[in-house]
Formats: sequence, C-alpha cells, structure tokens
Amino acid sequence: MRKILAACLLAGSAVALATAMASPAQASTSSVVRPADLACSDYNDAHGTAYAVKCSSLPPGYTQYAAVAYCSDGSVQVGDWVGLNTWSEAYCSGTSILDHGYVGTR
Repeated sequence: MRKILAACLLAGSAVALATAMASPAQASTSSVVRPADLACSDYNDAHGTAYAVKCSSLPPGYTQYAAVAYCSDGSVQVGDWVGLNTWSEAYCSGTSILDHGYVGTR
C-alpha cells in the first residue's frame, strides 16, 4: 500500500540534503521536492524498505532526478540519478524501514 508522503520539508534540511546529494559544483542546482509537485509515479515496496520514482517531466533547467528515501534510522539514501521515464530506487538498509520519500532533481 502506498504510504502518504510528508507534505513539507524544512528549508534547512532541504539545503543540507541537496548539498549532500550533489558534488560541490552541482550543489547550487540540486533540489528536493515532493513527487506531487512533479509529473512522477512513485511506490514503496511491500517490505517497507524501498522507495522508487519515475518522472515524465521535470521543472525547466533540470535534466535528472533520483529517489530519496528517508529511513527510520535517520539515514537518507539516494538512488541512481536518471533521465526521464526511468525508475530510480533508494533502499533503507538493515532493520531500518522507509519513513518517507522525495524526489531529488538536478
């Protein structure tokens, strides 16, 4: 069953995650958004450990996206950066389960 995604993300957390996800040269152009703000499909696996997303369009200036999983152990896992219409998956490891997911764009 699809988990309800969190409605907002604190600005400081978004900046920290965008910086962590991107190399220094890319940090200023990366962002984290909810799938509802993009033309994306997303799902959680049956075990509650993975978050996946597939987008058919992105905001102007962005060419790639990645699934971003916020895990119950406090870790943030980032899937592969992909182009349009490709699934990106992020996995929580060990005994950690998925808390919520977002889409990283760059």
